[in-house]
Amino acid sequence: MIPAIIHQTWKTGDIPPEWKESRISWQRLHPDWQYIFWTDSDLERFIEERYPWFLDIYRDYPYAIQRIDAARYFILYEYGGIYSDLDIICERNCDFLRSHPAVIPETEPFGFSNDLIMSEPKHPFFLQMIENLGKAHCKFSRHPLLLRHFRVMLSTGPFYLTRQYHDCSEKKGIFILPLSLYNGQEATSIVRHIHGGSWHAWDSRLLGFLFYHGRMILLVLAALFFVWLLLR
Repeated sequence: MIPAIIHQTWKTGDIPPEWKESRISWQRLHPDWQYIFWTDSDLERFIEERYPWFLDIYRDYPYAIQRIDAARYFILYEYGGIYSDLDIICERNCDFLRSHPAVIPETEPFGFSNDLIMSEPKHPFFLQMIENLGKAHCKFSRHPLLLRHFRVMLSTGPFYLTRQYHDCSEKKGIFILPLSLYNGQEATSIVRHIHGGSWHAWDSRLLGFLFYHGRMILLVLAALFFVWLLLR
Protein backbone atom coordinates (compact mmCIF):
# COMPACT_ATOMS: atom_id res chain seq x y z
CA MET A 1 0.00 0.00 0.00
CA ILE A 2 2.85 2.40 0.80
CA PRO A 3 4.73 3.24 -2.43
CA ALA A 4 8.48 2.73 -2.58
CA ILE A 5 9.42 6.40 -2.23
CA ILE A 6 11.67 8.05 0.36
CA HIS A 7 11.34 11.78 1.05
CA GLN A 8 13.87 13.95 2.89
CA THR A 9 14.29 17.72 3.15
CA TRP A 10 16.85 20.41 3.90
CA LYS A 11 17.10 24.17 3.40
CA THR A 12 19.23 23.75 0.27
CA GLY A 13 20.93 20.93 -1.59
CA ASP A 14 24.01 21.42 0.58
CA ILE A 15 23.38 19.00 3.46
CA PRO A 16 25.55 19.51 6.58
CA PRO A 17 28.27 16.82 6.80
CA GLU A 18 26.92 15.35 10.04
CA TRP A 19 23.64 14.42 8.33
CA LYS A 20 24.85 13.08 5.00
CA GLU A 21 24.97 9.58 6.48
CA SER A 22 21.19 9.64 6.78
CA ARG A 23 20.67 10.17 3.06
CA ILE A 24 23.25 7.52 2.19
CA SER A 25 21.74 4.97 4.59
CA TRP A 26 18.22 5.27 3.17
CA GLN A 27 19.46 4.94 -0.40
CA ARG A 28 21.85 2.08 0.39
CA LEU A 29 19.22 -0.06 2.11
CA HIS A 30 16.50 0.75 -0.45
CA PRO A 31 18.29 0.58 -3.82
CA ASP A 32 15.08 -0.06 -5.75
CA TRP A 33 13.11 2.79 -4.15
CA GLN A 34 12.70 6.26 -5.57
CA TYR A 35 14.52 8.88 -3.49
CA ILE A 36 13.22 12.47 -3.53
CA PHE A 37 15.13 15.26 -1.84
CA TRP A 38 13.24 18.51 -1.21
CA THR A 39 14.76 21.93 -0.60
CA ASP A 40 12.83 24.80 1.01
CA SER A 41 12.17 26.33 -2.40
CA ASP A 42 10.97 22.95 -3.73
CA LEU A 43 8.49 22.68 -0.88
CA GLU A 44 7.04 26.16 -1.38
CA ARG A 45 6.72 25.55 -5.13
CA PHE A 46 4.96 22.24 -4.42
CA ILE A 47 2.44 23.92 -2.10
CA GLU A 48 1.91 26.76 -4.56
CA GLU A 49 1.24 24.42 -7.47
CA ARG A 50 -0.69 21.59 -5.79
CA TYR A 51 -2.32 23.19 -2.74
CA PRO A 52 -2.63 26.93 -3.43
CA TRP A 53 -5.43 27.24 -0.85
CA PHE A 54 -2.79 26.65 1.85
CA LEU A 55 -0.10 28.96 0.48
CA ASP A 56 -0.99 32.03 2.57
CA ILE A 57 -0.93 30.00 5.78
CA TYR A 58 2.31 28.33 4.70
CA ARG A 59 4.01 31.67 4.17
CA ASP A 60 2.53 33.10 7.37
CA TYR A 61 4.21 30.55 9.65
CA PRO A 62 6.66 32.47 11.87
CA TYR A 63 9.18 29.61 11.99
CA ALA A 64 10.75 27.65 9.13
CA ILE A 65 10.30 24.35 10.98
CA GLN A 66 6.53 24.81 10.83
CA ARG A 67 6.68 24.96 7.05
CA ILE A 68 8.82 21.80 7.02
CA ASP A 69 6.42 20.03 9.37
CA ALA A 70 3.35 21.02 7.36
CA ALA A 71 4.94 20.18 4.01
CA ARG A 72 5.74 16.61 5.04
CA TYR A 73 2.03 15.95 5.65
CA PHE A 74 1.13 17.33 2.21
CA ILE A 75 3.91 15.34 0.54
CA LEU A 76 2.74 12.05 2.03
CA TYR A 77 -0.89 12.83 1.22
CA GLU A 78 0.04 13.61 -2.39
CA TYR A 79 2.68 10.99 -3.16
CA GLY A 80 2.80 8.56 -0.26
CA GLY A 81 5.99 6.82 0.81
CA ILE A 82 8.31 7.38 3.77
CA TYR A 83 9.29 10.74 5.18
CA SER A 84 12.44 10.78 7.33
CA ASP A 85 14.26 13.64 9.04
CA LEU A 86 17.98 13.92 8.36
CA ASP A 87 18.88 13.06 11.96
CA ILE A 88 17.61 9.51 11.43
CA ILE A 89 19.94 6.78 10.14
CA CYS A 90 18.24 3.83 8.47
CA GLU A 91 19.40 0.45 9.82
CA ARG A 92 17.06 -1.96 8.04
CA ASN A 93 15.04 -2.19 4.84
CA CYS A 94 11.44 -1.07 5.38
CA ASP A 95 9.66 -3.16 2.76
CA PHE A 96 7.94 -5.18 5.50
CA LEU A 97 6.05 -2.04 6.60
CA ARG A 98 4.60 -1.24 3.19
CA SER A 99 1.51 -3.41 3.70
CA HIS A 100 0.17 -0.88 6.21
CA PRO A 101 -1.82 2.09 4.86
CA ALA A 102 -0.07 4.46 7.28
CA VAL A 103 2.66 4.25 9.92
CA ILE A 104 3.44 6.66 12.76
CA PRO A 105 6.00 6.02 15.54
CA GLU A 106 5.23 6.07 19.23
CA THR A 107 7.68 8.07 21.29
CA GLU A 108 8.63 8.68 24.90
CA PRO A 109 7.25 9.73 27.31
CA PHE A 110 3.94 9.79 25.39
CA GLY A 111 2.37 10.43 22.01
CA PHE A 112 3.80 10.11 18.53
CA SER A 113 6.66 11.64 16.57
CA ASN A 114 6.54 13.15 13.08
CA ASP A 115 10.21 12.59 12.20
CA LEU A 116 9.57 9.18 10.57
CA ILE A 117 6.10 8.79 9.06
CA MET A 118 4.77 6.64 6.23
CA SER A 119 1.59 6.55 4.20
CA GLU A 120 -0.17 5.50 1.07
CA PRO A 121 -1.29 8.41 -1.15
CA LYS A 122 -4.54 10.16 -0.22
CA HIS A 123 -4.83 8.48 3.16
CA PRO A 124 -7.76 9.98 5.13
CA PHE A 125 -5.66 10.57 8.24
CA PHE A 126 -3.26 12.79 6.32
CA LEU A 127 -6.20 14.54 4.69
CA GLN A 128 -7.45 15.34 8.19
CA MET A 129 -3.94 16.50 9.12
CA ILE A 130 -3.65 19.00 6.27
CA GLU A 131 -7.23 20.24 6.63
CA ASN A 132 -6.76 21.12 10.31
CA LEU A 133 -3.40 22.87 10.01
CA GLY A 134 -5.06 26.25 9.53
CA LYS A 135 -7.01 26.03 12.79
CA ALA A 136 -3.92 24.99 14.72
CA HIS A 137 -1.94 27.84 13.16
CA CYS A 138 -4.51 30.42 14.24
CA LYS A 139 -4.68 28.97 17.74
CA PHE A 140 -1.03 28.31 18.57
CA SER A 141 1.53 29.80 16.15
CA ARG A 142 1.65 33.20 17.83
CA HIS A 143 0.12 32.41 21.21
CA PRO A 144 1.59 35.02 23.60
CA LEU A 145 1.64 32.70 26.63
CA LEU A 146 3.44 29.78 24.97
CA LEU A 147 7.15 29.24 24.57
CA ARG A 148 8.34 29.00 20.97
CA HIS A 149 8.93 25.26 21.43
CA PHE A 150 5.29 24.62 22.32
CA ARG A 151 3.99 26.89 19.54
CA VAL A 152 5.76 24.68 17.03
CA MET A 153 4.90 21.39 18.69
CA LEU A 154 1.19 22.23 18.96
CA SER A 155 0.69 23.93 15.59
CA THR A 156 2.53 21.51 13.27
CA GLY A 157 4.83 19.20 15.25
CA PRO A 158 4.50 15.96 17.23
CA PHE A 159 1.87 17.32 19.65
CA TYR A 160 -0.24 18.31 16.64
CA LEU A 161 0.11 14.86 15.07
CA THR A 162 -0.72 13.20 18.39
CA ARG A 163 -3.86 15.31 18.83
CA GLN A 164 -4.97 14.58 15.28
CA TYR A 165 -4.52 10.86 15.84
CA HIS A 166 -6.65 10.93 18.98
CA ASP A 167 -9.32 12.95 17.15
CA CYS A 168 -9.29 10.60 14.15
CA SER A 169 -12.46 8.53 13.85
CA GLU A 170 -10.88 6.03 11.43
CA LYS A 171 -7.77 4.70 13.19
CA LYS A 172 -8.05 1.30 11.57
CA GLY A 173 -5.09 0.73 9.30
CA ILE A 174 -2.80 3.22 11.04
CA PHE A 175 0.07 1.11 12.31
CA ILE A 176 1.78 2.40 15.44
CA LEU A 177 5.50 1.76 15.06
CA PRO A 178 6.60 0.37 18.46
CA LEU A 179 9.65 1.63 20.30
CA SER A 180 11.39 -1.68 19.61
CA LEU A 181 11.45 -0.71 15.92
CA TYR A 182 12.04 3.01 16.41
CA ASN A 183 14.20 3.85 19.41
CA GLY A 184 17.50 2.64 17.93
CA GLN A 185 18.44 0.82 21.14
CA GLU A 186 17.35 -2.68 20.15
CA ALA A 187 18.55 -5.03 17.43
CA THR A 188 15.10 -4.96 15.83
CA SER A 189 15.08 -1.19 15.34
CA ILE A 190 14.80 0.00 11.75
CA VAL A 191 16.44 3.37 12.51
CA ARG A 192 19.04 5.03 14.70
CA HIS A 193 18.75 8.63 15.88
CA ILE A 194 21.68 11.03 15.85
CA HIS A 195 21.94 14.57 17.18
CA GLY A 196 19.40 16.84 15.47
CA GLY A 197 17.16 19.62 16.68
CA SER A 198 18.40 22.15 14.12
CA TRP A 199 15.32 24.29 14.83
CA HIS A 200 15.79 24.29 18.61
CA ALA A 201 16.34 27.57 20.46
CA TRP A 202 17.09 28.20 24.14
CA ASP A 203 13.62 27.13 25.29
CA SER A 204 13.86 23.74 23.55
CA ARG A 205 17.31 23.12 25.01
CA LEU A 206 16.10 24.09 28.50
CA LEU A 207 13.09 21.80 28.27
CA GLY A 208 15.29 18.98 27.05
CA PHE A 209 17.69 19.49 29.93
CA LEU A 210 14.84 19.44 32.44
CA PHE A 211 13.34 16.33 30.85
CA TYR A 212 16.57 14.33 31.05
CA HIS A 213 17.89 15.77 34.32
CA GLY A 214 14.73 16.84 36.14
CA ARG A 215 14.75 13.93 38.58
CA MET A 216 18.33 14.67 39.61
CA ILE A 217 17.53 18.37 40.02
CA LEU A 218 14.59 17.53 42.28
CA LEU A 219 16.76 15.20 44.38
CA VAL A 220 19.41 17.92 44.80
CA LEU A 221 16.79 20.49 45.77
CA ALA A 222 15.24 18.05 48.23
CA ALA A 223 18.67 17.36 49.76
CA LEU A 224 19.41 21.07 50.09
CA PHE A 225 16.03 21.63 51.73
CA PHE A 226 16.71 18.78 54.17
CA VAL A 227 20.11 20.27 55.05
CA TRP A 228 18.49 23.67 55.52
CA LEU A 229 15.99 22.14 57.94
CA LEU A 230 18.80 20.51 59.94
CA LEU A 231 20.74 23.77 60.19
CA ARG A 232 17.83 25.94 61.26
